[in-house]
Amino acid sequence: MRNQVIELTGIVKTYPEVVSVKNGIEFFKMYLDVSRLSNNSDILPITFSGASKAFDVLSSLEEQGKEIVGQIISIKGEVRTRNKKNDKRNKLEVTVLANEIVIEQENKCKNKVKVTGFIAKKLDIRDTPKGIKIVDAIIAINREDGSDYIPTVFWNNVAEDIHNEWNVGDKIELLGRMQSREYNKQIGTDEVGNPLIEVRTCYEMSVIKIFK
Repeated sequence: MRNQVIELTGIVKTYPEVVSVKNGIEFFKMYLDVSRLSNNSDILPITFSGASKAFDVLSSLEEQGKEIVGQIISIKGEVRTRNKKNDKRNKLEVTVLANEIVIEQENKCKNKVKVTGFIAKKLDIRDTPKGIKIVDAIIAINREDGSDYIPTVFWNNVAEDIHNEWNVGDKIELLGRMQSREYNKQIGTDEVGNPLIEVRTCYEMSVIKIFK
């Protein structure tokens, strides 16, 4: 039984590009625009192997003379993470590894993630300026060839629940969705002391339910 699965439906936003080669097999990356019921969108990174069924489906589109960008697709796969050194700092890179891709005729706004893992970060609770309670966590998920460490956010009653009843090392099963979120990061100051701000994007699982 898999420890995690993600299912998405959205619109292909960028053309797949080769990002790495492993054992002679190319790996591709593209971005998928996944709509929310609120009419906002999450722009999520999707990767897939050149030896996968996902690659075959997208290749068949081009063989038929159809554009990949703009296609509505459904994806089934897993969330994958790795530590990547960038500008002398370690950055957690999060992506969705697509094992299966299906061409759709209708955008169903689907975004579902289910994981079973272990709490790998102290569960501190905080309030936003609007009074919303939040807990940020890292969930460690084992697989046959390694582990993934998924950034996870809990809200309001669910945040209070995990903060009060769970601890680092506990095994936990969660249901939620993947979201993209932009934030401002100060990376230094200019010659007169003004802050230099860089807009960054993080990808995290927003939890809807904790299974007990």
